[in-house]
Amino acid sequence: MKLMDARRANSLSHTARETHARELFNPETIAGEIERAVSLGKTEIRMFQKVPVDLKETEAAQALTAKLAALGYAISWEQAAQKEEFGKRETMRFFQYRELVIAWG
Repeated sequence: MKLMDARRANSLSHTARETHARELFNPETIAGEIERAVSLGKTEIRMFQKVPVDLKETEAAQALTAKLAALGYAISWEQAAQKEEFGKRETMRFFQYRELVIAWG
């Protein structure tokens, strides 16, 4: 395996974040999550992420938050953290990132 240069690594990381964001911030998925929360009497949802990376600046996040804001929803990005694991071993580090919170009440 050949070691890639940092620019290539950064480009691949950016592409992976965009892919995660497109999956998580799919408007149909968000609509379903809002409908489910509304049926339970809730006034907000938090989009929990499986991958602990900051998705706020992705194209998918920007497009979704603009659409939600135009529809009157309040948008915030709240701190989240996940323990770092390496194989079966937990380290003492935490990945810190922000998760999308959508509110309407």
